[in-house]
Formats: sequence, C-alpha cells, structure tokens
Amino acid sequence: MRVLLVLASALVVLTAACGDDDDDDNDANDDSEVVTTEFAVDSVEVLQLESFPVQISVEATGTLPDGCTEVSNVDVAQDGSQFTVAIETERPTDVACTLQIREHTESVSLGSPEPGDYTVTVNGVSEEFIVPGDASGDNAEEPCSPASSDPDASVSSEDPPPCPEETVDESQYEIAEFGVNDIEIAIAESFPVQIFVAVHGNFSDGCTEIHEVNVEQQGNEFLIEITTRRPIGAICTQAIVEHTENVPLGSPSAGDYTVTVNGISEDFTVPG
Repeated sequence: MRVLLVLASALVVLTAACGDDDDDDNDANDDSEVVTTEFAVDSVEVLQLESFPVQISVEATGTLPDGCTEVSNVDVAQDGSQFTVAIETERPTDVACTLQIREHTESVSLGSPEPGDYTVTVNGVSEEFIVPGDASGDNAEEPCSPASSDPDASVSSEDPPPCPEETVDESQYEIAEFGVNDIEIAIAESFPVQIFVAVHGNFSDGCTEIHEVNVEQQGNEFLIEITTRRPIGAICTQAIVEHTENVPLGSPSAGDYTVTVNGISEDFTVPG
C-alpha cells in the first residue's frame, strides 16, 4: 500500500508539471509579437475620379522589405488644405520570411474635399493637387483640361482641373439605358471606408456615351441608374465598345448592403 501511494503521488507531480509546461506554451503563443514600421514610400500620385462630387484618391507606391511584411494600418488626417496620411506595416517576429523586396501600391481615399488647392503628405512624401470648382465665388476663368477620349482615364495632379461639362440639349440625342453586363464592388482601404462600384457594359456604337449617373440610397440598398446618349441621325461606327463606369457610393455605415445597377444586383458588406 505504501508503494502504491508513492506512485500515485509521483503521477500527480508529473501531471502538474506537464500542466505548467502547457501553460507556458500557451503564454508563449499569446505573447507572439509583431514589428510595426513605417511603410517606405517612394512616390505619391493623386487621382481624381470622374464623379460628382469629385472623389480624390491617392496611390502611394513603395517597397515591402520581405515576404511577411504587410500594410497594417492607414490613418488620414486633414488640417485645412493639408492632408497627412500615415501608413504602417507589420511583420511577425517569430516567422522566417523570404528576403525578397516587394513593390507595393496602397490606394487611399481622401473623400470629396471642397474646391481649392491642397497638399497631401504620405509618410513624408508630398504632392500638391487641385480640386476643381470655384471656391472663392469669383467668375474668373482658369485653365482647364478638356475631357479625354478615354472615358476611364484618370487625371494627374499636375494637370489643370477638368473643364466643366456643357449643358446637353436632350432633344438632340437618343437617350437609352446603359447595357450592364456585370458589376464589381471595390472597398478602398481608408478611414472611413470608401465604396466604389465598377459597372461593366457595352456601347452599341462609336457615338454612344454616358449621359447621366443617378445614385439613390434606400436603407441598405443602393439604386443606380445609368443612361447613355447618342446624337440623333449621326453616322457612327457600328463596332460594340466595351466601357466601365466607376461610381462612388461614399462611406456607408458598417453593415450588409445591396447595390442594383440597371437591374443587375450585387451584395457587399462594409466592415465595422
């Protein structure tokens, strides 16, 4: 009986020791750390999306030092005409990573600033840009960029602001619904989150172009109507032209949503 008691005591001690080791392992896993650093930015480009109001997006291009480092946080602050964007990266300390330098471009939305001159600085790299419009109330004419023949072309920050659109006499055009093939939802990595819809479809000939884009929100559903116009009696090339129209939805609150564009629907979730 004494021998059995001794063996039982020994088993209790061993079990407790194993339990302590497991706790230590769990503590080690819980204490796993990451190294947070500033994203190394080489260049900054400012894009103006063809929308109303104008949406400003910044593309910060730089490098990630290895295969494990990823962008972890993007903060945007505005002080008057100055935007400051801080982009951080993180890398786990206890993981072996490939030492290959990777180029990375981070897209950051600045929303829809009021018309005027601005500067954006991303991790120390600055770029100036102009939001088109009349901020002062003066009627003085300023240089502007005529509309590009490429409907998807972006506007460089070094170019003058786009020229205002001319008033269209609808009686001179055939107005029709844009033929949508499919839609894609893009969620910009910014704060607050910006939502964009890429609408893919076709023009029936070389004269047809986008006429109007109307966006309406009803609760958790966005309804988008896109129409096209074509000059009445125009002689046009009969080739079908592919076209993508990018439509901003702003910054909805966190939740589940549905967007419907000319009868084509897609669900998306805004992270909270």
